[in-house]
Amino acid sequence: MAVSLPVVLLSILLFFAYGATSGRCDVTPVVCDQLAYTLGPTDPRLPSLPSQFSTTVQAVVQSRGPGEISVREYFDDVGNRGRMDFAYNGTSGYLLVDYESLQIFSVVGATECTVRVVEESNPGLRETFGFRLQEGAPHIGTAAHFFRTNDTDSVLFMGQEDLRGIPCNHWQSCYTLSDRSYTIDYYFSRNDSNWTSSYRSDPVPVMIIVNGTNEDESMNSTRSVLNTYTFVDFNVGPDSVPDDVFRVPNGLSCKGRAPGMPLPSLPDYFSAFFEAVDENNKTVSVFREFYDFKHTLFRVDFYSAGDSDLSTGPHTFIQDFDLETQYVIDRRYGNCSIYAIEPQGAFDVSVVNGTAALVTSSQLFLLEDGSNYTYEGVSTVRGVEVDTWVYYTAFKTLRSGSNMTDALHEVFFTRPEWKIGTHSSARSSESSLWRSRYTGTITYVNDTTNSSETRQFTGTYDSFAFDSGPPDQDVFDTSVCVQSGQFYVVGLFVPVTGIEVDFSKLPQNLRTAIRGFTGVRPLQVGNIQVDNGDAAELLVVFHISNLSNVSLPALPSAPVSAFQAITALHDSAVVNNNKLNFKIALSTDGKQSARPELVYLRNENGTVYHRSSSSGDSDSDDDGLSDGAIAGIAVWMFILGAGLGVIGTLGVLALMPCLRKRSFTPAKVSYKKHEDEQVTVSE
Repeated sequence: MAVSLPVVLLSILLFFAYGATSGRCDVTPVVCDQLAYTLGPTDPRLPSLPSQFSTTVQAVVQSRGPGEISVREYFDDVGNRGRMDFAYNGTSGYLLVDYESLQIFSVVGATECTVRVVEESNPGLRETFGFRLQEGAPHIGTAAHFFRTNDTDSVLFMGQEDLRGIPCNHWQSCYTLSDRSYTIDYYFSRNDSNWTSSYRSDPVPVMIIVNGTNEDESMNSTRSVLNTYTFVDFNVGPDSVPDDVFRVPNGLSCKGRAPGMPLPSLPDYFSAFFEAVDENNKTVSVFREFYDFKHTLFRVDFYSAGDSDLSTGPHTFIQDFDLETQYVIDRRYGNCSIYAIEPQGAFDVSVVNGTAALVTSSQLFLLEDGSNYTYEGVSTVRGVEVDTWVYYTAFKTLRSGSNMTDALHEVFFTRPEWKIGTHSSARSSESSLWRSRYTGTITYVNDTTNSSETRQFTGTYDSFAFDSGPPDQDVFDTSVCVQSGQFYVVGLFVPVTGIEVDFSKLPQNLRTAIRGFTGVRPLQVGNIQVDNGDAAELLVVFHISNLSNVSLPALPSAPVSAFQAITALHDSAVVNNNKLNFKIALSTDGKQSARPELVYLRNENGTVYHRSSSSGDSDSDDDGLSDGAIAGIAVWMFILGAGLGVIGTLGVLALMPCLRKRSFTPAKVSYKKHEDEQVTVSE
């Protein structure tokens, strides 16, 4: 009943287009003669209706028991679409016909929506907006045909009358078929110069009265028809049919809707701030995400609300999917915990061949593959025009022991003409993720009680400062998680004479070069410090660390250890007189690069390698900084730089002034590789 209600009501309202459906039985047929209806040579012609208009129509049916129906109609021949809003007997809704997408939307109340395909044979379509072919494609019926004003010659001019105090011209036409005959009276406003109104200067309909009879073959009888249609607030032109009225409201899932425009994919790199609002728990959380699909790295910084374990302060969550390892860092106290990534353990995790993998950008934040989302149209969110997609499912497994029923997910992307975000996305025509909203019932396992719980969930996630450029790999630095004995400090001299160095890209380019030469992961290169006090060369000091000191899951190939990496650097420097067999990109466009010199390698036990020098380095410490001064600097750096990793910061900052002046000579060492891959340092 609910599906057909809009069509039934609107068919009754505009029944005279293709036949009456109401009347009193057993009456004498009324027959008019169409041939007798002609205009005189001086009579005004019946006006044509515009191609775009909106109006409110009240239909009073004086048969089968008097009744009244009111609708708001939007007729758009230019946009090839129509809409009628109705309210009847306590029920409201609307019928929206989109001839471009070939869809008819029947909406009842605030939650029920069904979709049918636009076809000429569809029940109610001809009785409402009609159907015709225009250049071989389905098109809305003409307004003149819709109101039977297309035959402007087969009418009689009946004179002038006032209706509701409005001066009107009155015409009457005759409509006759084998089983029905009606007279139709039209009242249009006059263009009298002594009258002013809110209506346009062109005549607009004020009232239409249909009077006649209709044969009912099923009952072998004749029914009478006397219906009055009053038009109010008749508006003309593009402003009368705004795009907003032809959009299905957000949050309404229409069964049977065509997918339409495909959902955009997120880029393989991005960073953004998100504000998460949980309407049921009355909480607001803010977090920042960094996504790097190329290197399978993911980071979230958050200060979670409503979670007893994670609401005590800011936390950082970093995942390295190549190693199936995740790091949870308490940024307030500097604590770090390292775990294996569990399949289906988080929204950004998928399962590939039984192991955890970073979700592809086409599926991130989604309940299902993007191809299953349905385009809903254009709306305005936070003052910005956005395209909207919706996915509905009766049941969705979220992770082991958790699921969501009656799940509705809405996704909002900015339109390409809007320049949103910073850096890369602001300079491109890409769409940016603007909002994501979930509603449904969630069943999950409470980790504290180990019991299953169910609750309603409505969550809205708004994004801010969406940047589609690759995140600097410094954001994935896990130096704070590296313990003593798990890293080496590396010092390089990089010649820069005649090169305009882009220092913002230098850390990223350094990581790329070190990774390419040694095979380490991005997370193994950290605590990068650059001293550019010398115009001819840069001093760059950094860590190469082991990834963790916990047992990692079985992997297809073991990660390169810090020892293996510094061995590769050492061997290259020994053979090439301190030079390394790779270059570091230095300029903004990456076209200018330089081959670095290895200056220094050390671990916690002492120096592993120091470059040979022809500049007369002495064994004395003549850089002007005493041991006490260096210790003082180290204490302050401990206080100011704890977030970078205490041990690494002290080591790097204490060594840099000595290396810059080339006056620091470590103890003479012997270098030997053992089977257990440890370095022995002796005086």
